[in-house]
Amino acid sequence: MDNQELFPSQWFWKLIDSVCQDHDKMQEILNYLTQQELERFHKEFYNAVIDISGDDYCNIYNYGDSRMHDLAYWIVSQGESAYREVYDDPRQIPQIEDIDQSHSYIGLTEPVYATRFGKDIPL
Repeated sequence: MDNQELFPSQWFWKLIDSVCQDHDKMQEILNYLTQQELERFHKEFYNAVIDISGDDYCNIYNYGDSRMHDLAYWIVSQGESAYREVYDDPRQIPQIEDIDQSHSYIGLTEPVYATRFGKDIPL
């Protein structure tokens, strides 16, 4: 498999970068995506989080799975360069106490999808 296939798409990163870490702007963009695009965004986001949430990452600061997932959501929300830096070297993850979690898009897609389409978003 080509390494590019391991990473979220450029379409995904353009959406992330277009809002400059603004939670409200991201929610607004998600409201304009089609159902298929919203499902794609959700899946790519989730997969990116999983990619940087394994034991190699948890073990840096002895974070449990839940805490590492929260941190991974924040890292992905910061954009492609932050994601790739951590993906390439788990020692680059910040400590969770040093981040502003209001700049995370954790949990944004689910309520938007439920409100717009009347059901839970599939993974």
